[in-house]
Amino acid sequence: VLIVQNDRTFSGFGRQIQGDLVESLPGVTVRLHGQRNIPAIGQARTLEDAATVNEDSIYDALSALADASPAAWLDNELHWLNKSPSRHTD
Repeated sequence: VLIVQNDRTFSGFGRQIQGDLVESLPGVTVRLHGQRNIPAIGQARTLEDAATVNEDSIYDALSALADASPAAWLDNELHWLNKSPSRHTD
């Protein structure tokens, strides 16, 4: 699960949603994506784009989440997804 918020990721609504998901779905992989943790956002457009959430940063966060290992699934009722039946019988 990817949660995107247009704010800093420290102690916000996104963290609360992330915590609720982790508590209700043990073993779920949840990532929070938001603004970079810097003291202020520059007024120049290039500085603002580098600090805030935009399409490229969301795409990068989704790609990183897609590349993550599904090992967390083994801790909940979805453990059977890790073992697919073989087409070959021995």
